[in-house]
Amino acid sequence: MHCPRCTEELQETTKSGVLVDACPRCRGIWLDRGELEKLMGKAREYQQDYEHYYEKEHKDNYKHLDDHDNYHHKHHKKKGLLNMLENLFD
Repeated sequence: MHCPRCTEELQETTKSGVLVDACPRCRGIWLDRGELEKLMGKAREYQQDYEHYYEKEHKDNYKHLDDHDNYHHKHHKKKGLLNMLENLFD
């Protein structure tokens, strides 16, 4: 299969159970039908795992800290879908 953008031959790989066609020239990523749904399912699992960890471990570990420290920890940025996708394609 050729890249729709630059016509280079695509390289087919499987990352975390998702079939990905990657273009070595323009670095485009192409997914077959249904692969986006698999990615979204993995993103939901990732989010659930993160929330489970945060609720069970993180909150218990920082209960004893004063309000100033709790203020700092409340403002940590959650990892989003883009971070999950970056990790998936590394």
